Amino acid sequence: MRQFTIITLYGLFNYGNRLQNYALHQKALDFLSDGATFAVWESPIKSFTKKIAKIFLKKESGKVTFKTLDDFKKAAPDQKRKRSFLRFTKQYIPSLSISNSQAALSLKSTCDFFIAGSDQIWNPLFWDRKNPWPEFNRYLLTFAPPEKRIAYAASFGIPVLPQEWEKPFAKELSKFKAISVREESGAQIVKKLIGKDVPVVLDPTLLLTAQEWRKIETHTLSENKKYILTYFLGPQPESVRIEVQQKADAFEAEIIEMMDWHSPYYTFGPDGFLEMIDHAQMVFTDSFHGTVFCILFHRPFYVYQRLENDGRDANMFSRIDTLLSKTGLTQCAREHRPPTEEEFARADELLEKEREFSMNFLRAALFDTTDPAVENK
Repeated sequence: MRQFTIITLYGLFNYGNRLQNYALHQKALDFLSDGATFAVWESPIKSFTKKIAKIFLKKESGKVTFKTLDDFKKAAPDQKRKRSFLRFTKQYIPSLSISNSQAALSLKSTCDFFIAGSDQIWNPLFWDRKNPWPEFNRYLLTFAPPEKRIAYAASFGIPVLPQEWEKPFAKELSKFKAISVREESGAQIVKKLIGKDVPVVLDPTLLLTAQEWRKIETHTLSENKKYILTYFLGPQPESVRIEVQQKADAFEAEIIEMMDWHSPYYTFGPDGFLEMIDHAQMVFTDSFHGTVFCILFHRPFYVYQRLENDGRDANMFSRIDTLLSKTGLTQCAREHRPPTEEEFARADELLEKEREFSMNFLRAALFDTTDPAVENK
């Protein structure tokens, strides 16, 4: 029995994160018998203390105070949304909670492969600024033997790695058994750091077809519901709001803002998110994974470069640009128009070739080409 452990960003708040985790788990099972996702990297006591503090305390103007009744009312949608994410994770993504060094050592000896990816695991701007090293060690797999380290579609999420991180990254990346990245800019960073050309593979969500994703969709919407969906992770420009309203008027459709916490749809889990995109008349988004599922489900979409958010989201459009290049849809961003059905069909053909290339990388990373376990699949 060969086992794998996936190391990825783990949070109950981001649709793309949960869905890419699900997809990578499913495709790893094509080659390995069992696996799980590494979920926790702190002691239960510390975790419990943080949870209690987060429930009852808040920080305002640099001071920590107790939350008010209004604070709890505003937090209710987030709590319900988190429960939806937790339900999805428990149902579809086997997870390991490793809270002590002894358990980690046991996992290291029993697990055959550690797969880092996908998502922006190698974006140090997302790490704890006061103490980033635990996350560096986690996502660079420093705890695992080199022959067990694999990166699938790992993303830096930024075009240039901060200089202070170049040497630590170079040291650990050079130890990996196999590396693939999600964007061209990531391949350039790895080339600069360790002098190796690494393949750009599909985000795990694109390894599954629309038909495979529809198997886990929820079915909560009425068949004749007409709506324009917006899904923005950054601020939504006023010009976009005007355009959305114009389209809604033309289609006589409702406007649903997926990230509006006042909306009942805000609390949907990842499986509900799939249904919302699949049945929308049109989608407006600045999200990579929002764009992914529009392409898979052939939903007309408008994609925008995300507005900067405290510097972390700057220049993150590269991953969307890579996606549009691989699917032959770059004109949709440049000309700012949704794809035609013919363009979607062509994108399907290109994606199928990319799936084969990406799965070949994963197969080669896990096995020798002469491995009978592969030849007998």
